[in-house]
Parts: sequence; C-alpha cells; structure tokens
Amino acid sequence: RNRERNALLAEACRIALETGGMSFAWVGVADASGKQLQLVASAGRDNGFLQTIRDRLAQRDAAPEAQGLGTRALREGRVVVVNDVAADPVTSHRKAFAERGIKAVAIFPLVIAGRVVGTFALHSEQTDFFDGDELRLLNEVAANIAFSLEHMEKEEKVRRLTRVYAVLSGINALIVRARDRDELFREACRIAVEQGQFKMAWIGIVDHGAMKIEPVASAGSKPEFLEHIRDKFTLAEEPSMGLTMTARAVREKKVFFSNDTQNDPGIKYKQEQVESGTNSLVSLPLLVSDEAVGVLCLYAEETNFFDADEMQLLNEVAANIAFAIDHIGKRDRLDYLAFYDELTGLANRSLLLERVAQYMQSATGSGKKLALFFLDLERFRNINDSLGRPAGDAILRQVSDYLSLAVGNQNLLARLGADQFAVVVPEISTDDDVVRQLDTGVYINNLW
Repeated sequence: RNRERNALLAEACRIALETGGMSFAWVGVADASGKQLQLVASAGRDNGFLQTIRDRLAQRDAAPEAQGLGTRALREGRVVVVNDVAADPVTSHRKAFAERGIKAVAIFPLVIAGRVVGTFALHSEQTDFFDGDELRLLNEVAANIAFSLEHMEKEEKVRRLTRVYAVLSGINALIVRARDRDELFREACRIAVEQGQFKMAWIGIVDHGAMKIEPVASAGSKPEFLEHIRDKFTLAEEPSMGLTMTARAVREKKVFFSNDTQNDPGIKYKQEQVESGTNSLVSLPLLVSDEAVGVLCLYAEETNFFDADEMQLLNEVAANIAFAIDHIGKRDRLDYLAFYDELTGLANRSLLLERVAQYMQSATGSGKKLALFFLDLERFRNINDSLGRPAGDAILRQVSDYLSLAVGNQNLLARLGADQFAVVVPEISTDDDVVRQLDTGVYINNLW
C-alpha cells in the first residue's frame, strides 16, 4: 500500500518493533557513490544513537575497524550479526549500545539486481537473539523490502523518463514554430519546467570576447536569478575559485552532471542549491559545428535523477536546441543578405528600391520633392587588379564609413554594385539646388 520510499521504510521499522519485538530499527540508503549511508527512517528509542554513529556510515578503507556495522554490510553485501555487542571487540560505540540496553544487532543489506542500495538494522535487548531461524526469516523480510524498493525504483524510472520525453517532444514542436533565438531559449526553459517538471532551467550563451557564459533565459527561478548568476560562469583558464561545472561543460564540450549537488565537492555554489531545493544538476553544452555556443542547465529536486537513459534523451534535447540555433542563425543571415550588402552593411538594391518607393509616397503626400544621388568610384577596377581584392574591399568599407558619417543616417545609403553607391535626399528645396550642389561637389546641408 505504500507508494513512497521513505514511508515504506518507516513502516518497516515500526512493524519490526511492534510485531517483531525489536527495541530499535533503522534504515540507511546508499548515496550516489554507493559508499555512504544516509539515514532515512527509524523507530524505537534513539537517545541520540543515530547521531553518534553518523561518522561510521561512510566507507573509509577495507579494514572493519574503520567503519560501522551498517557500512560493513553495505561494503560486503552480506548480513552482519553481533549477538553479544559487549563482548565483540570490533563493534564500535559499544558504550552507546550498552546505555540503551542493546545486546544484539543484525544489519541486513538491501540488494537490488546484485547492487546493495541500503541496509536494514535491527537491535534487540536479548543476547544471542539472532539465531539461524530468525536470520532466515529476517533475510526474507529484507528481500521483500528490497523487492518493494526495486518496484518503486522502476515506477520512478518510468515517471522520470516520461518527464524527459515530454521535454523532448515539446522542444521538437518548438523548433518548428520558434521565430527567433529569444523565443527558442525562453520557451525551451518553460517546457523543461512545466512539461519536464524540472525545478529550474536556464540557458546561457557563450561570450568568447568576455570569456564567460551570459545567461539569457530561465524558468522556475526567482526574477532576479539571472542577474544573481550573471558573473559566476567565467571561462578563464584559472579563476580564483576554479571552473564551475557549467563552465567545464562549455570548455570541454561535453556533458557534466551531479546527482547530489548539496554534497558534491565539484559544485561551487552549494548554498544556491540548498535555497532552491535542488539536488541534481546537469549542464548540457549546445554545440554548433563542434563549437560550444551555449549551455542548457537543468535542476531536479530528486537526488540521483540523471542516469544513462535520461542522459541519452537530454543529449538529444540539447542537440535539437543547437540545431534550432544554427537554423535560426542561417535563416537570419539569409534574411539579412536579401536586403543588405554583406561587405559594407549598407542596404542593397532591393532594399533601396523599397525605401525610395516609401520616400516617394511620403513626398507626394506632403507636396515635397526628393533627390537620389548615384556615386561611381572611378578606376576602382585598377585598385583590385594592382593591389588585390582585399585592398579593394578595404576601400569600399572606407567609402561606406565616410558616407555613413557624412549623411548621418545609414537608411539613406545603399551599395548598388561593385563600386556604385546611392544616397537618398528625402527633402529638397528646388531642382536648381540639386544641380548647384552637384556642380560644386557639396552635399546638401553641408554633409560633405
């Protein structure tokens, strides 16, 4: 009837006392490394005992004296029984046992598919309590607990995969409709939080000039979150605090994740993890043409969230976002080249004709006149032939910069051909004005 892990384990401890006649019971669950027990449930008189044994819940070396009974069961994957605690020289904290009247202890490993995932500890006030018959029955109890945990683990696995599949599906649909990068980033984060049920998500873009990651979109976080993290993701070679996991993902162009952020020594800003209630984090680089252009970071409340199956799907999510970035970039570039000259950045002939039509319509409506100047660089071909194309391109850019400075409004300029430019004068006084200024080489309003 129990569908939640900790509730199941707490109930098992209670039953051990009320039905099995034990004086105390506790359950520890292995962390992501498999070498540290985390206390999750207990029943009976504690009297500070669990706090006392916390320093013995991690494997330090292979020597039994270096670890507690629970850790020995975790390491060896077998039942550890002490039927006379007071007389056992290996058992640590004998005084704590004696003060609580505990004379016999048995620790049962909880095994799933050959993997020890935790321990079930039972304490008795009777010496030699755990004989062959009791141990056979209690081994069966431990196996049943492990079976239930395995069933819950599989159910949770399906739920997690369903969440990640929802993100993948939502991102794929987003790619089709996203009109620009801002919408792509904003909606990708929203989908991760709303459909994937991640606690938080954010996307950063790589600024190679400043050597840092610039956060550009987030979801599930406080409004000030982006500002709070903006300067925390340097890509510099040797930052004072070392590279963050996210920065390493960008620099090394590979995925980094932590399944226990609050205890992982590789996590730089643990306080933020505590405050946000997150325990697992993944940083996925967004690669375009094998270059990291950004990063997608996802945070989960659960520990041990990211395993091989989730990572395979999330890698696909990151690849799809990177594809969309590349596609949008190419589309924007094509749109740009349809109306602008690539070399000078000025309007091309197509855009000039559109703008002249608009200026003509405006001039007609207001009863005014406009003028259109065409400029041709003399002997420009000689420069290309004698000095080469790069020198010719440099001159064209200089002419463009000069005209932009002189006119003051790039929307009035265009490059029509290899060495031809145009300038629109939206308002003029008389035709004679134009002729006179052309003759003298002086642009209207003394702009050149």
